[in-house]
Amino acid sequence: MNWWEGRGSKAHQYMRLALDTDPGYRFARLTDQMLGAGIIAGWNTNKDTAYKTRLDMP
Repeated sequence: MNWWEGRGSKAHQYMRLALDTDPGYRFARLTDQMLGAGIIAGWNTNKDTAYKTRLDMP
């Protein structure tokens, strides 16, 4: 969810916690590699489609 909302650093922290708990967790490992490569959600590259909180909305 953090990655989806444009918070890659926070998502990376959670993936590291998951891997510390279970180093064999393949989804966490692949997601962590994706985050490490700087891959962001495509919709977050456009201000009109990027995730918005209630505070960001008019």
